[in-house]
Amino acid sequence: MTTKPYKIRVFSLLTIRKKIMTEIDHTNVVLGADDAYAMPLATTICSILKNVSSSNKLRFFILDGGIKDKSKERIHRVFDTHGKEHEIIWIQPDLNALKDLSTPGRPPSIYLPVLIPKLLPRDCKKAIFLDCDIIVEADISVLGNVQMNGAPIMAVRDYLIQICSDREGIAAYKELGGSADSPYFNSGVMIINIELWRKEKWTEKAIQYIKDNKESIYHYDQGVLNALFIDQWGELDAKWNQQGCLFWPQVLKKTDYTEKLMMMYEELVHYPFIIHYLSPSKPWNHKCMHPHANRFLYYLKESQWFGPLGWRSWWNRFLLRRYWWLFGDLRQNIRQISPAIMKQSK
Repeated sequence: MTTKPYKIRVFSLLTIRKKIMTEIDHTNVVLGADDAYAMPLATTICSILKNVSSSNKLRFFILDGGIKDKSKERIHRVFDTHGKEHEIIWIQPDLNALKDLSTPGRPPSIYLPVLIPKLLPRDCKKAIFLDCDIIVEADISVLGNVQMNGAPIMAVRDYLIQICSDREGIAAYKELGGSADSPYFNSGVMIINIELWRKEKWTEKAIQYIKDNKESIYHYDQGVLNALFIDQWGELDAKWNQQGCLFWPQVLKKTDYTEKLMMMYEELVHYPFIIHYLSPSKPWNHKCMHPHANRFLYYLKESQWFGPLGWRSWWNRFLLRRYWWLFGDLRQNIRQISPAIMKQSK
């Protein structure tokens, strides 16, 4: 009889410890896509799994914007190959909350990131959000362990826009309490303080902001989040979101921030933690000229999206289209000069 309370006490402590460790040990990663972006999504996941430390456990939340069952099977294949120990949770968002927020040419789902705190389970206090046109070259759990120090969001400053007073920044930055030099972040890689968002009702504020400023918002969810968190967000190392414009520095404005980027140029170019393919032509497109497109293609192959035979077929078609496109001007020039050459040879 004397041992019974002791056993009950030990069981309670183990239960509490297990609950705490579940919250601490899991790094929450949020991604979202429709079926058109299912392949890039699988590639992003593959890059994460291949670089995470074996001692760290990840919990993936996939915002399902209409991914087909066959594509989901392929995504699960990535986990079977590279990370069975990690958890994947599919979330079917209710888009009714966004039905009045549609923008010409864009579906309401473009604003899904603002719903993340409402979509994740209550035990999530913090989460990493990633776009699907990226690859991760470092241990993502390192990013998950970054201290937020009360910031609602941690992100990397946008290389191109840089400040809120930019033409594509925040039109009402003064009314929102910002200044002309208030920094502007890129929303493709973010650590979200879920607990603070819920407490401060930032999702409701974001939806109201979209309704009130629909016509003046640039870059959709990115513009909304920059407006809400002007001068409140925390800045991450630029290597956590290497943006494509870095390779064409002539397009960057001559500012102190650009000078800072140039001072760490070699490090940013050759040793990024995350590569973000921001250009309109993505690395799975044969016209992409991004210098690190090959890294995406490497992870695409490793993802087993196509299977071994399917990959060879896709790769051959990709190369054929690429060479045909690259040498298109040469073919045209040959056709133009061929008659003249034939005429001279007669």
